[in-house]
Amino acid sequence: MQKPTRGNLVRTLREQAGLSQEELAVRAQVSRATVQNIERDRTDPRRAVLRRLAEALGTDVAALTPDQPMTLEEIADKRAQLLAALAELDALERGQDVG
Repeated sequence: MQKPTRGNLVRTLREQAGLSQEELAVRAQVSRATVQNIERDRTDPRRAVLRRLAEALGTDVAALTPDQPMTLEEIADKRAQLLAALAELDALERGQDVG
């Protein structure tokens, strides 16, 4: 499996947010060409541009950085989300007629 690139990460988060390249560019105060070049991995954006993109996408710079290890806080958040999903599945199973 190929590791995601910064461009893949930006594109995926943009699409998940339901934004066009133009909409992201406006929110991040960059040009549409900048968004296109980042998504195509044609440029390595400055830290300030990454911060603006991350803010516009409702995330942090680490989410736009390939191979960036998660912080302990991020791990705890993911664990809490997983436990909540498992609890919901258990509740659904208990509420269903199995037999």
